Amino acid sequence: MRTRLLSTLLLVAAGLPALAQITITAADNLPAVGDTFLYNTAAYAAPPAGGDDVTFDYSALTTTGTTEFHWLAPSAYSGAAAFPNADLAATNELDTFLYEVTGVGLERVAEHQHIVIPFPPTVIDLDVAHSNSILDLPLPLSNDDVWSDPLEGTVTSDGSTGTRTGLVQGEADAYGYILLPGGGAPVPVLRVRTNLQETIQIPIGNQMTPVSHKRMQHDYYAPWLKMPILSVFTDTLNAGLTVTESGIRYLASAPVGLAEHMAADQGFGLFPNPMNDVVTITFSSAPGTGALLEVLDALGRTVRSERMGNRTWLSLSLAGEEPGCYFVRLTDTQGKMSAQRLIKR
Repeated sequence: MRTRLLSTLLLVAAGLPALAQITITAADNLPAVGDTFLYNTAAYAAPPAGGDDVTFDYSALTTTGTTEFHWLAPSAYSGAAAFPNADLAATNELDTFLYEVTGVGLERVAEHQHIVIPFPPTVIDLDVAHSNSILDLPLPLSNDDVWSDPLEGTVTSDGSTGTRTGLVQGEADAYGYILLPGGGAPVPVLRVRTNLQETIQIPIGNQMTPVSHKRMQHDYYAPWLKMPILSVFTDTLNAGLTVTESGIRYLASAPVGLAEHMAADQGFGLFPNPMNDVVTITFSSAPGTGALLEVLDALGRTVRSERMGNRTWLSLSLAGEEPGCYFVRLTDTQGKMSAQRLIKR
């Protein structure tokens, strides 16, 4: 799938309007076969506290590398035949995960993991089959929603098979705007925190060894994006020696469709829509001095108007206006008009 730089999406911001509650859904947030997501990586920084209408400022991150995730047909997973209900496979070249899309969300049914244990120096490839699939992401999901799911399955490596038991717990613990490196505009996000704790039986030095595994992850989801726009994680293995991997990855490029959501073919995008009191309007390019933005009610009366200049986004309040259908109309410097419907709750 083609990608385009996130910097073309994140437009220069002048301020942060109050943000309404965010809900992510299967229709808007489930990936599809062929999707590719390129991420920058950065050193770990502790995520801020959760809450309502929070500004998550990651603008000072320094890139240390890149990683790429590909969403493929289930046949890309070597053991896919054992999981006929699987719908998707995701891989970052080292690890591969097999998923089923169900009525409750995105569930992990199997995985192949490449693990490096420094002492004794050991490289282990694990094939994991979940007898009870893991609910990685319930959908729909709104702020303060919580879930938990037991981990049950088998782990196979070098012909030996052990067990995997544990628990994953999750919560949508915050929403607000996220700021990424590059000086772009804030992006509305829902933050989802997951905490996985498990014990895995794997062969180390020709012996089946219980390994304690813990992973804490904070994922920031834009309401229309098929993977998190940023993730913060800490992953710990303990088999007598503790090995910890931690870091941040944030979107470096976006699938075709993301920029179109933010600035539609009409030249601008609306978020949220439906809206409560405040709508954020983003433009594919600055409309230019003299361009006029208007909000019209169902009778064609102008209830708000704004001269645009060189701004590439703005927020408008319709507080005090009646709920119903409105139209946002942009007239450019050549007199060409484009419009989109806006629903006020």
